[in-house]
Amino acid sequence: MLPFPPMTISRKDFLRLSVTFGGVAAAAHLVGCGSDDPAPSGTTDTGTATDTGTATDTGTATDTGTKTDTGTASDTPAEAAACTKVSPEIAGNHGHVLDVPFADLTATGDKTYDIKGSSVHTHSVTLTEAQRKDIAASKTVIVTSTDGGALHTHTITITCA
Repeated sequence: MLPFPPMTISRKDFLRLSVTFGGVAAAAHLVGCGSDDPAPSGTTDTGTATDTGTATDTGTATDTGTKTDTGTASDTPAEAAACTKVSPEIAGNHGHVLDVPFADLTATGDKTYDIKGSSVHTHSVTLTEAQRKDIAASKTVIVTSTDGGALHTHTITITCA
């Protein structure tokens, strides 16, 4: 009879321990290694290196080019040219739809949209003129709907591709 109970270990635990101790042994080997090359006879390896070289940059860079911007900026419908499709994403959606007509991207003033869609209740969203211009310029606009008496709102992320 043994003076202690026999030890049992599962295959999973055995493999886990093997990998752990194997990794520790490999790390100890790498840390403990120095140079495998013996120092030449009559010298001492101090483990330090000295760089006696010097680096000199003798080159010069000159920018002799000029850049002229001959384009013009305007608040015309041409801004919306980069935008081909308004794509709203309604968080927590359950049937709501936001439809922003392409022509609204360049219209003046604020615009309010009903997003009822196939839902049993409605919400509305107001987009300012500045927000619609941002959408037309392919910037992302994030707005929050009204609660519409439904005791919740929706965050709407609008992009244009």
